[in-house]
Amino acid sequence: MIFPDPQARSGVPSPQAKPSAQMGAHVTPVTRYVPTLFDRTGELNALRHAAPDIWASMQPIIQVELKNLGRGTDRLQSKRAAMWRVADAVGPHPVFLDVLSPRNRPSQISTLELAQIHDDALMAGIRFVPVMTAGTKRPVPAVARIARDYGVGAMIRVEIARPDPERRGWPALLVAELDGLGLQCDAVDLLLDLGFLDRSIQVTVDEIADIVRLVATVGPWRSITISGTSLPHSLAQYPRDVLTPLFRIEWSLYQSVVDVLRMPLGFGDHAVQHLRSPKSGGRGPIPNIRYTYEAATWMALGSAPAVQLGSDATDREYVRLCQMILEQLPPAGRESSWGDELLEDCARRRIPPERQQMWRGVGTSRHLRVVATQLQERDRAAAIRLTRSSDALTRTGDGLATASSRGPLGRRRLDGPQPSGDDSGK
Repeated sequence: MIFPDPQARSGVPSPQAKPSAQMGAHVTPVTRYVPTLFDRTGELNALRHAAPDIWASMQPIIQVELKNLGRGTDRLQSKRAAMWRVADAVGPHPVFLDVLSPRNRPSQISTLELAQIHDDALMAGIRFVPVMTAGTKRPVPAVARIARDYGVGAMIRVEIARPDPERRGWPALLVAELDGLGLQCDAVDLLLDLGFLDRSIQVTVDEIADIVRLVATVGPWRSITISGTSLPHSLAQYPRDVLTPLFRIEWSLYQSVVDVLRMPLGFGDHAVQHLRSPKSGGRGPIPNIRYTYEAATWMALGSAPAVQLGSDATDREYVRLCQMILEQLPPAGRESSWGDELLEDCARRRIPPERQQMWRGVGTSRHLRVVATQLQERDRAAAIRLTRSSDALTRTGDGLATASSRGPLGRRRLDGPQPSGDDSGK
């Protein structure tokens, strides 16, 4: 299969096209920001409308949910259609491709089915790096085939949130996974998955830093990313009719770990969703909008479940939630992101509210913009510090050079005779 020119999406091959080894020549992984997103309509719309500067620092993990793909012949067609939806959303941009079993357990995916999904992704023109979870053996052959035959390498996820008193065994586990894939470290992206984080979190910054140091002993990984999410699966515990901030623990941990280690690490999260995907369809139990601002994701919850409100009242509820966000949080401006544009248009009643998938897209779009901007600001601050350090070293070097041009006591050497100490006061 010949991949499309990045400047011309119309070059996507037909379903009859055959894969070729040209894939590796086109994929240059960017792992600065690695959000994990489900292949749902809302998330895909957010990616479709992401700005070029966001894509420049982002390579998302697209999680394909097998539980939504039906059975038999319908399942085969659904898998193919799912890959074409992903391809339409991400365009020429490289992504990581992860496949979730009906119970979200990688060990339950057959090698054959995973290989079929990879082939469908290739046919759709998706430029992807396959993902596997450390400790799950069954998907390894399918991942290894793509990683080696197409020269794109792989991503290995390590679930460090699981209780593991024998963390010292992780290097041996990773070496075994590399052997199974037939790859070296420099062809593999490593994702350290913290899982769900809440205020009762036990892991500390120092522990995470120690884990990074430990896995780094295996070899020079292509990249190391720290990922996690503080978004709960249910919003039932949050008050209604008010904006409630949920502190982004994963972002705070990431910044602290980078500051401790002073090494380049990618940042990952799940945007505005929990690890487990929500139920498909419907408007959701309670109208809600999740809006990221600075270090928190703000929850705007309606007054009652949609089934109690009815269709018209639910629409009015979404309009009210949009207005609440615009009135109570500093304005970002409609030009900030596609999600901000829709939110303002809904608040001004220029467009009608739609199903909950729309608001998943709005929240995801806004979140991608915030994280990309935060990472860009950190990069600029780091560049300024580096420049200042370089200037300080230059000034120090100039000072040393000036001192060395003087005598041993710092006096400037002259070609002519020097005055004696007795004459200096005359």
